[in-house]
Amino acid sequence: MHRFNCFLGIAACLFLTASINNNMMAYAQECGAQTGGMCNKDAGQCCSQWGHCGYGPQWCGAGCQPAYGACSLSQSESNNLKKRDHVDNSYISTKKTHQHYYHGKKTKDPNKKNQKSKKNPKLLMKTKTKSVSYIDVSGGCGSNNGGEKCASGYCCSQYGYCGKGTAYCDQGCQSDYGDCRAITSSLASTTTSSAVTYTSASTTTSSAATYTSASTTTNSAATYTSASTTTSSATTSTCNPPTSPSVVAVTYRTCIKSNSYALTFDDGPMMWTHELLDTLKAKNITATFFVNGHNWGCIYDYADILQRILYEGHQIGSHTWSHPSMPNITNEEITYQMHTLENALRKIIGHIPRFMRPPYGNQDERVLSHLGSLGYEHIIIWDVDPGDSTGSTVEVSQEIINNALATSPAPTPHIVINHDVKQNTSEILAPWEMDTLVEAGYDLMTVGECLGIDRSQWYKEVTIPSLRDDTWYCTFEDMHRDDGGFS
Repeated sequence: MHRFNCFLGIAACLFLTASINNNMMAYAQECGAQTGGMCNKDAGQCCSQWGHCGYGPQWCGAGCQPAYGACSLSQSESNNLKKRDHVDNSYISTKKTHQHYYHGKKTKDPNKKNQKSKKNPKLLMKTKTKSVSYIDVSGGCGSNNGGEKCASGYCCSQYGYCGKGTAYCDQGCQSDYGDCRAITSSLASTTTSSAVTYTSASTTTSSAATYTSASTTTNSAATYTSASTTTSSATTSTCNPPTSPSVVAVTYRTCIKSNSYALTFDDGPMMWTHELLDTLKAKNITATFFVNGHNWGCIYDYADILQRILYEGHQIGSHTWSHPSMPNITNEEITYQMHTLENALRKIIGHIPRFMRPPYGNQDERVLSHLGSLGYEHIIIWDVDPGDSTGSTVEVSQEIINNALATSPAPTPHIVINHDVKQNTSEILAPWEMDTLVEAGYDLMTVGECLGIDRSQWYKEVTIPSLRDDTWYCTFEDMHRDDGGFS
């Protein structure tokens, strides 16, 4: 979006970036009583119950916060339809609103003769495609979104989003609410976003006996994102930003809030995470997703799911890039694992978490210290494991949950670990867990909520997501593993 090179040094870079950010973020993506952010009320933007600016029923309907934006659905729909009619390359490139961006698979530049990478000859792409998928996350469509229709030439996907490409126009496309023939589209230009992001002062105190290090942390420094310019043929980095401020990493093995039960899902996103999200939405339950970058799949292939997780009010935490056992790797490799995932999250959703879960729950003092130096304050383990990742059948997993309820019932709080990469978990076990735990009297919520940590403190960096470019892909080499993943 805003591109510049920092020839004057890092101080000048941060000053320029801050100036740009003040103009870009006049109407913040996050809003509401918790963050104080304001939406563009004059343009009909609504502040949803989850604290995000947008248009349509998901933002302007139940729970809309009128003090921080418009809550008139008719005004919002009118403005949103007008915006959708102009979702083209020039509109997206100028980024007149940060609510519009797209996702899809890596595409070839027609002006670039040699597409092969000499450094990474083994690209792990499931398919090679010239199509681009566009997404308008500012409002839904279809039968579950008030019958709202997409603009001409856009498909309404089975999940209720307007866009182009096979992800929207193929299986499940809702023909009554969009054009299911709009399979392909092309991209004329690519841009990335640059912004100064914030880390506000915070103090987190816990009296629970389940953490392993000091319980009070303070972070008052600002976190900066440097400007980054990418094109389809080269990547040019400008000044390097300072690292995240060091904090004390605190380990939690269960919730603090009485009667709370935190649902957590690891190793995704995956194709059936959509169905899990449908269930959570239908039951009005929020959960925490600890995501990998390249383990069971490449995170860029599931960008739409990651965006949906965030915009439907769930919490996103880090689970490393490729799922190594952290005590077995060096500090340099820990940094690689965390920063590589951060780069992907910055591009796709613009949110970098303070929460993380170490793969297999493995950690030691060195790992905790280094994670703290990278700005990760909240290290989340669990106290209930149904064994879905180690081969337990659904019936065995259900028995484990029932035994935990019998030995430690409400109001004793718990954190349960699940894996949305497992189809049976997303489609059978998780819905059963929700019904069973609610029936047992529990309040189901995110980890952040069950620890009493305000939503405004869930992420150490919040910025504007970027458009998809030719850096949105994974390779075998980037895993830093020999087993090909799937752990």
